[in-house]
Amino acid sequence: MYCDHLGRLGSVGDYYVTVEHPCTYVVTFPSPFGCPKDQGLSSAAIFNIMFFLVVGAYFGGGLAFNVTQHQMQVGVDALPHIEFWRELPELVKEGCMFSWDWLMVVMGKREPRERGAFEWSGL
Repeated sequence: MYCDHLGRLGSVGDYYVTVEHPCTYVVTFPSPFGCPKDQGLSSAAIFNIMFFLVVGAYFGGGLAFNVTQHQMQVGVDALPHIEFWRELPELVKEGCMFSWDWLMVVMGKREPRERGAFEWSGL
């Protein structure tokens, strides 16, 4: 494949077939995919940069706000919404238990439980 910036398929004369070994043929043809790419950032790299900038601004700005406006000491307790972050592991656990219970009911492995009666039974 060689570079064709215009994206044309080319004519029959633009295609080359060479024999390297008795069972190895090399076909060369024009394509825009043979052109070198610009070395810019990928979409994933831009997403990661933006994600970490936003997370850093959230925690850094929230910490600065709590220290300056609420006269809190610099530390874990000054992080924004610290109670939510402390409760998050338990909330994730409850969500997993709910999803597991729902899956078992849908598959017919057990009857639905009463609301609020989640006990972790393991996998």
